[in-house]
Amino acid sequence: MTSGETITCRACSEKVPAADWPIVTRGKAKGRPAGRCRGCLEYARERHRRWREANPEKNREKARRWREANPEKIREHRRRWREANPEKNREKARRWREANPEKARERHRRWREANPEKNREKSRRWQEANPEKARLADRRWREANPEKARERHRRWRERKKAALANPETLKSGD
Repeated sequence: MTSGETITCRACSEKVPAADWPIVTRGKAKGRPAGRCRGCLEYARERHRRWREANPEKNREKARRWREANPEKIREHRRRWREANPEKNREKARRWREANPEKARERHRRWREANPEKNREKSRRWQEANPEKARLADRRWREANPEKARERHRRWRERKKAALANPETLKSGD
């Protein structure tokens, strides 16, 4: 645009110098001149705010329809927010877990069932980082479940015996 060029507003038909014209900041038209002058844009924002306050039910319904029509946009926006605000996201999750302990336990149980390898690896890392707590927890479990503990030890002895009989299957530490 040249320095003396003017642009006509689509809403009020006012001619405004191109240098004073608002530029679109998001969406497909990002970086291009807006279709309306600053005054019309500000008035439209104010008019829409007043409409939302006067029609809360219609506004909620309109927002609900938009959410149903654009689930991928909602997912993307939430993902970007979580990446940009990790501390706030952790705090929000902590508050939810405190308010919904049953749902949190059920969600964790489903995750463990769906991800046994990841759960095993996570447990192994925790045990390596906390050996004393791990030994204490194992001892308490054995005291609370003597039959299961004997069965677990019996299976371990069988695996050990089979591994000793076949040296190729031995892992380090066995």
